[in-house]
Amino acid sequence: MITLQYSKYTAEIEFLESRLKEMALTYKIEQVKALPQPNFDDGTTRVEGIKNIKEQLNQLEGELKDWWYCSC
Repeated sequence: MITLQYSKYTAEIEFLESRLKEMALTYKIEQVKALPQPNFDDGTTRVEGIKNIKEQLNQLEGELKDWWYCSC
């Protein structure tokens, strides 16, 4: 399960949450007030910061598309 942690729910966090919903991924979102920047953890990879989280979501989206179209 993916965990997205943030200190303040902003438009950027809302955007990240909408991306998770669009990809139909299982996730939880948690507010951690003392957190200096948002964190993303998918059980294998942990990244910090909006830019890095967006990049990770782009990578996951690519992997999902590859898997979906795989004829294995």
